[in-house]
Amino acid sequence: MHKLKTAIITIASLSIVAPGVALAAKNYCISGFPDPSYKLVGLNFKIPGKGKCTPFNGFNSEPDNADWPTSGTACTSSDGTTLSFTLTTSGVSAPFFEIDAVTLSLPDQTGSVAGQTITGDAVSSFGPTTGISGGTCTTSDIPSGSSDETETVSPDNDAP
Repeated sequence: MHKLKTAIITIASLSIVAPGVALAAKNYCISGFPDPSYKLVGLNFKIPGKGKCTPFNGFNSEPDNADWPTSGTACTSSDGTTLSFTLTTSGVSAPFFEIDAVTLSLPDQTGSVAGQTITGDAVSSFGPTTGISGGTCTTSDIPSGSSDETETVSPDNDAP
């Protein structure tokens, strides 16, 4: 009877704690373009499984553009070797738009980016540029654009 009582208490405790653990999602940073200070942060982003796609919603954490929203889609190839993003970042102060096509190899999460920027009436293209990396990061707040915060990007070893 004591073992049954212990099992019931353990299961009840896990049902209270487990949802909080499951909801504790990590943020994901893509960095390395056009310079190391430029990072796109996906809030509560998790790499999709093989053959799956998921939304990427977040912001640009570069201090001068930190409150600019970034959104798009990320897809993992069916064989699990490639993670591809199509992302759009916009800023109202310029006005500015950037469309990025990021390709990262898995599991190391390094790769390249190519894209276009639109500032006013000017359109320019860049890339492909190598040296791009992705991984979990600690950024959780959207700074005001005058922040001196720095972030650490580390590979997400939970990648498919």
